[in-house]
Amino acid sequence: MRIQSTAWQASTVASLLLLAMSLPGCDSKITVSDLGSLPTIPSTSAPEPAPVTTSWQTTIEQHFDLVDTFDELQDWTPGAQWYSSSGCATCASNFNLPKKLDGTPSIWTLWNNKGLSFQYIPAIGTFAIGDVITGTTSGTTATVRQIWNVDEKWYIQLTSNPGVLGTSTFTAGEAISSGAKTGINLQWPLFIANQGASHTWRGTGKTLVMDLGDNSTSAGSTNPSMEGLGAQRLGVYFGDGVSGKSGYKKLHVFLMMKINPEFFNTCQTPGTGCLADGFDTVSVIKIFGFDSGFTNISRWGTDADRAKADPNAPNYYRLDEYGLNNAIFNFFGGGLSFSQSLFFSGIRNGASISSGSLYTYARLEENQRIRNGTSLDIESYIAQQEWFGIEMAYDIGTPDNYDGSTDFWIYDASGNEKGHFSATGEKHLAHFDHYYNKFVLGGNRLSANNGTQGLDARLWIDDFIIDADRIAPTYFQLLSAEQN
Repeated sequence: MRIQSTAWQASTVASLLLLAMSLPGCDSKITVSDLGSLPTIPSTSAPEPAPVTTSWQTTIEQHFDLVDTFDELQDWTPGAQWYSSSGCATCASNFNLPKKLDGTPSIWTLWNNKGLSFQYIPAIGTFAIGDVITGTTSGTTATVRQIWNVDEKWYIQLTSNPGVLGTSTFTAGEAISSGAKTGINLQWPLFIANQGASHTWRGTGKTLVMDLGDNSTSAGSTNPSMEGLGAQRLGVYFGDGVSGKSGYKKLHVFLMMKINPEFFNTCQTPGTGCLADGFDTVSVIKIFGFDSGFTNISRWGTDADRAKADPNAPNYYRLDEYGLNNAIFNFFGGGLSFSQSLFFSGIRNGASISSGSLYTYARLEENQRIRNGTSLDIESYIAQQEWFGIEMAYDIGTPDNYDGSTDFWIYDASGNEKGHFSATGEKHLAHFDHYYNKFVLGGNRLSANNGTQGLDARLWIDDFIIDADRIAPTYFQLLSAEQN
């Protein structure tokens, strides 16, 4: 713009000079110096190219092995289907996967959700639990299981048939009605999108929203738990597709997280299972897991490995979900023992002889509390509606040896390390010489006393990173440079 402005000024002055010289009675000896100096006319060479900007995704990709900021993915919804299980080669969870903006596959290769909900615009009257709604275009009918008004948006949660999967033929954009009540089915919820400034890390870009549902909510509940407003699971595979010993011996995972205040319900039975001013007992809330030995996201082991798994073991049906050497991290706390505290805990499973020379998995560690005093507790971030960062480092060690390790860090939104947990001399690998090569966000939730009924139990994930070395210090340095 500076070049164009200078050139315009020069040509304008020259034109005025010619005009002045052509006026009747004008002194023909008038010179340019009489009008002051002309601006320097710049060179006619091509203008300097605009500075190249690097996206936040590209910036951190240059430093780490596997990255997803979600910013460079298409807005994503599974659409009119739900699938609440661990995944398989022909399941819904392997289709309608998140894609990059150019349509190519993203890093995510498994999803599921707990139920079906759609966003709608109310028109006449107010829909209520138990209403039978009809789509005027599709002719589809369904019973309303729950109504949600969150973030100034309305959602209808549909009653699903028993089982672990289902679909709907309601179509986005059609009118819906129940008697005199009417509305418009706007769209199926976007699990990856710009979720609004209050739910978007850094205040810009896109974020993953998760909604785990609640397995403890009875089918006949008059105030059901939230289902279908976010992903229940999202998984990534990072092996070579050939061998279970591909991936990472020591795996670092980093992510940013924000949790809705209603995610953890308050005490429901004061004086018995919890305290009046505290949280209800946190029963089971799986938030992520490390798995080893996979050859794709939904298949554990090579054919030779699988021949050693006991098909008659009670947990054999979970072979392709967890494998035989794995770790699960849950939320923990509340109740009588940790009334006002919320934190992470770890469960570790390892291959164990089941029958003859065949294997299943057995518990190696139960509810390892990821605590160092209270520095790794998370209730303050939730109460203040703040984002926080977590980094986990998990070393699988070597078979039948106590040389595995666990490290866990928590950071505030400014990048300050708030707490560090470290444990060494752990047995992570009982049999099978495998590496970690599968990571799954989310999982099942079971709450005491149907505690999540009617509550907005969502959480948000952003800037997901996997690497072989420390992540958080470099990440926050890059973030500071980006913001400045």
